[in-house]
Amino acid sequence: MIDFIQGTIINTNPQTLLNNPKFDFTGEFNPDTGFCRKTVKTSFVKDYFKGIEIKVFDTNRITISGSLHKFYNNGAHNYNDFHYSNFQESVEEVSSYFQIDSKNIHLTQLEYGVNITPPLPSFDILKNCLFHEKTEFKNGYVRHGTYKQAFKGQKRLIKCYDKQAQYSNDYSLPNQILRVEVKLLDMYHLRNTHSICTLNDLYNTPFEFFREPLLKAWDSIVFVSPYLDNQEEYLTLSNPQYWYSIFEKSKATIKRHKDNLKELNRIDGKNLKNQILNLIDSKITELQELPLGGLVENRVCLITGISISMQRVDSSLLSVNGLRYYYKHQKRVYLEVKNKYLSKKWVNDDLETQINEIAHNIRNKKSNLTIKKRRFIDIGQLSFAIH
Repeated sequence: MIDFIQGTIINTNPQTLLNNPKFDFTGEFNPDTGFCRKTVKTSFVKDYFKGIEIKVFDTNRITISGSLHKFYNNGAHNYNDFHYSNFQESVEEVSSYFQIDSKNIHLTQLEYGVNITPPLPSFDILKNCLFHEKTEFKNGYVRHGTYKQAFKGQKRLIKCYDKQAQYSNDYSLPNQILRVEVKLLDMYHLRNTHSICTLNDLYNTPFEFFREPLLKAWDSIVFVSPYLDNQEEYLTLSNPQYWYSIFEKSKATIKRHKDNLKELNRIDGKNLKNQILNLIDSKITELQELPLGGLVENRVCLITGISISMQRVDSSLLSVNGLRYYYKHQKRVYLEVKNKYLSKKWVNDDLETQINEIAHNIRNKKSNLTIKKRRFIDIGQLSFAIH
C-alpha cells in the first residue's frame, strides 16, 4: 500500500556515507570537495540501491527517495501486492543497508494506494474518470488513456492508472490491474494532526490508517459508468464542459448534480463505481494481514534455526515481522527466542521495543560471526604466506 517516499536524513554525517566503500556515489566529482562540478548553486552525488536513491549535497543535506514497493521487488516493479509486513521488512532493509536509523528519515512526500483487479478493462474505467471533486483529470506519462492524475490544492495528487499497460514492455501480465493512489506532496497534515513525521512513524502506522482517505479519494471522483443505456445521457455527463458549467453554480447545485450522477451510476450503471470502492476496501484489509500461504516453505533463520517461511523469500534472518508472527501464532517459540536474544536491559519494555531489540541482536550475531570468519581466513592466509 505504501509506495513512493521522499525524505530528508538528519543526524547523519555525509562523510560517513561518502567514505563507505559499499556505496558507489556518482557524479562529476571535484577531487577537493568530493562533490560534482556543476554551474548550478547546489550540486550533489547520488547512489542507487534497488531503486532507492540517496543524494548527498554540497550543503551537507542528505535526501532519500524511491518506491519501497519496487525496492521489495529488487527495484523491478510494483504491480503485485505489497503487504504491511513486506513494507516493514523493506524499511528494515533500507535502514540496514544505508546504516541510517528510520527515526532520522524525516518524510517530505508519500504515496499510498492499492492494485486491484477491476470488473472491466482499466482503460474503460480511466476514460470515465473525469474530475476529482472539481479538478479535472489529465492524462499522465504512462500511455495515452492509461494514466490519469488530478492535483488537489497542489498538496495532494490523485492518480489512477493501468498497471498492465505500464509494464506491457517488460512483463506479460495475464490480468487487468488498476491502481488507485494518493500522493502527498506536503506532509503538513500527517505531521501536525497525526504525528507521522519520520519513516519510523510510518513503519509503526498500520495500513488501516490510510483506508478512509483512499476510499474518500475514489468516492470524490466524478465518474460516469460506461454501462449507462441512454447514450445521449452518457455523452452529456461524460463531457467535461458540462461539469465545468455545473461547477460555476452554488455548492448546493453542485452537490445535487453529483448525487444524481451517483444514483444514476448505481441504478443504471451496474453500480460500477461502488464495485471498485468495495474492491479497494477489501484490498486494504488483505494487505494489512500477513501474505497468504503461512509456513509452507522450508526456510530457516541462519542464527536461530527456526522457520522464517512467513518472511520474504530472500530473507535469511528472523526479522521483526517473523517475531510478530510467532508472538501471535506460536507463543512458545517466541518466548524461547526472547529468552535467548533479549538482553536484561529491555525485559521491562513494551512488546514492540522488545521485538525490535531481539531482531537487532540476531542481526548483530550474524554480523559478528561474519567478522570472525573473515579474521580466521585472513590469519590462515597469513600463515600460508609465512610458510
